[in-house]
Amino acid sequence: MDDSKTGAARAERPGGNLNLYEATADYYDFDTDCVAAFENFRDIPFFLDQARLARGPVLEIGCGTGRVTIPVAAAGFEIHGIDLSDAMLKRCREKLARLDPAIRSRISIEKQDMRDFRVDRRFDLVIVPFNTFQGLLTEADALSCLSSIESHLTTTGRLILTLSSPEHLAGAAIHHVTGEETLWETDDSSTAEEKLSARIANRVVDWDGGIQYFELRIYRTLGEGPTTRVSDSFALRYYTESRIRSLLASCGFEILEAYGDYAGSPIGEGHDFVLICARG
Repeated sequence: MDDSKTGAARAERPGGNLNLYEATADYYDFDTDCVAAFENFRDIPFFLDQARLARGPVLEIGCGTGRVTIPVAAAGFEIHGIDLSDAMLKRCREKLARLDPAIRSRISIEKQDMRDFRVDRRFDLVIVPFNTFQGLLTEADALSCLSSIESHLTTTGRLILTLSSPEHLAGAAIHHVTGEETLWETDDSSTAEEKLSARIANRVVDWDGGIQYFELRIYRTLGEGPTTRVSDSFALRYYTESRIRSLLASCGFEILEAYGDYAGSPIGEGHDFVLICARG
């Protein structure tokens, strides 16, 4: 391991609260709409299929703005979501208020920490969409989360855990990028005069810890006016296939199915780990 790379990462990590979307929550849904063509956001049909197989109530860890929550409820399933971000939950509640009452009645959300949560019921399906689990930066936190999930599953319940594969991160050979990388740009938003641009900045990789740190910046320009910027800091921990399998096994989970993407490709042929697990 190159000590100079590790040293740079440790010295220049973004500060502030990580992964809470405190300033950028209002742009999250717009973000996911813009990059819907990316494989990472083709997960909703997959989760709907899994909810149909489970037939029972669903628990979503990291429900955010309801990107997955609302489609699951609209398909006829009861779903309870937890999230730690006040800003994301606020955005979700605004969306819920506009729903048909029948759909809204199938959704409940609350603020809880996924490292140690308590819900007074068990679920036939627990989902952890996108990179939510990777926001747990220590092994102790990851194990605590999995233990909490295990205690909320029914005897025949299933856990679906999704993570991004570390392969593309290693291939990029990035240890510290100080400039900005454009994530998406558009001028086709709800207001014709509005232009938005999302950029990744200060990308840092801690090679020893397997953690990527970065800043998400949203630039907004309204008409001929000045451009304003809001930003949040994030960190994601990346797991090898063997490591995530070991963590799951240590918490009593058996992996029933493992895919490299939401289309069912083998691991290694996609950019993700999509793991369907049962209590051992």
